[in-house]
Amino acid sequence: MGVGRRNHFIPRLLLNRFSSRTLGKKSWIWQVGKDGSAAESSVRDVAVSVDFYGGITTGLEKTFQGLETRFHQALVAIEAGANPHSHAETLTALVWTLSTRTRALRGQVEALGARVVAAMCESVGSVEAQRAGVRAAKAAADRKVSEQLSKLSSEERAAATKWLENGGRERVHDDAERFAKSVDIVSGARQVAEDIRRERAIQTSARSGQLKALQTALSFERLPRWLRPRWWAVHLAEPGTYILGDACVIARSRRGQIGVPMQFGHEEWHTLYLPISSSRVLEAGYGNFRREVTADEINRASAEVSYSYIYSSVHDARIVHLGRMIGTTSPVSAQEIHDMVMDAWKNLEM
Repeated sequence: MGVGRRNHFIPRLLLNRFSSRTLGKKSWIWQVGKDGSAAESSVRDVAVSVDFYGGITTGLEKTFQGLETRFHQALVAIEAGANPHSHAETLTALVWTLSTRTRALRGQVEALGARVVAAMCESVGSVEAQRAGVRAAKAAADRKVSEQLSKLSSEERAAATKWLENGGRERVHDDAERFAKSVDIVSGARQVAEDIRRERAIQTSARSGQLKALQTALSFERLPRWLRPRWWAVHLAEPGTYILGDACVIARSRRGQIGVPMQFGHEEWHTLYLPISSSRVLEAGYGNFRREVTADEINRASAEVSYSYIYSSVHDARIVHLGRMIGTTSPVSAQEIHDMVMDAWKNLEM
């Protein structure tokens, strides 16, 4: 199969399992947005973007094609009754690639970056930020003094060093502090934020970071150590029961928090859920016990951790309601961002 420029960031092998109808080789699926609006579209035309994986030169799309053959074979075997434990390595690779390859992950990183920048702008007038600015000014002054000392003769350097030791350093720092406090850092921060927005720096960083991480991991076929489930299970239900969120994989932490796998390391995540069709969900566990969970709970979690869309084989009031729950669980809370920014100001070293 050739490698085209239209890249599905949710593989068609998974989307096809949630199809609403099929005619020959063509399948359709319901794509539902945050406002509950829905459209029945060809699987070929959903969850797709031009050069999402950086084009032919990155080799990612070709690598995914090879992996998806293995994934398809494992899912077919499980649907035929095979024990998922017998396909543990392949299923682990499937969960990991779905956790890291999606547009939802890139969008969540972009949104988080924008929220952090906004929080930095809002906090620049805080005591912590002002103190960080003073520390930065003093550090810059020290670097400048050291630079000038290196240009002096030995006699001049000795005299200057003595002056610094006898109160000169404090004077330099006092001047630096007055300068730092005279600077309009609020306007400066807003200008930096505007430059970041105009130059799409956050989007560029999110894209390059995702592609680099995928290339590194897939080239060495190296899965993260934290993603090693101890057990696998399959939830069965009637066709049309389960939806697929655009984040694909749902993670539940030991404390019961719902999110995506990249939020939780091996010390945090307890259970992963991956809907593999409208009637089956794979469950993977790191803990020693299995928590009972209903189809409604899994569907609600799928919607909450999604970024833009959910996908379904049916369209009814239940699906519309789930659509309106898209993105209602943020990977990082506003309070966590605030605390992170304040800690950054406090610990900033220049």
